[in-house]
Amino acid sequence: LQITKELPKKSLPERLIRERAMFKVHSDFVSAAIRGCQAVVDGNIMAINPGEESKVHMYIWNNMFFSLGFDVKEHYKDFGGDAAAHAAPTNDLQGVRAINTIDLDGLLTLGTVVVDYRGMRVTAQTIVPGK
Repeated sequence: LQITKELPKKSLPERLIRERAMFKVHSDFVSAAIRGCQAVVDGNIMAINPGEESKVHMYIWNNMFFSLGFDVKEHYKDFGGDAAAHAAPTNDLQGVRAINTIDLDGLLTLGTVVVDYRGMRVTAQTIVPGK
């Protein structure tokens, strides 16, 4: 995702190539994230913290990070608990969309997808590359 954002965009042909590449890569990421979220809910991916309570489980699959929409540390206790924690990923996604709309050079965001599947809300994000 980040590589496509760094493609040149000075001329119209460059912008068209960049937008097509961004659309293709984002579409592929969304498709893979949906499959991953389904696998998480269906129990086909092992949690990276299996000793914890199931609603705090986190998962890594296909270079994506998955988390569930629960108020695991009572951050939202005063705002509605799990119901507020269920709404929070949507607000996070709106923030990512707003930042991506700015299209500022050097300002990069994580790929983020929020999926509701079988009564569960799962957030999928790209893993931050690092050394």
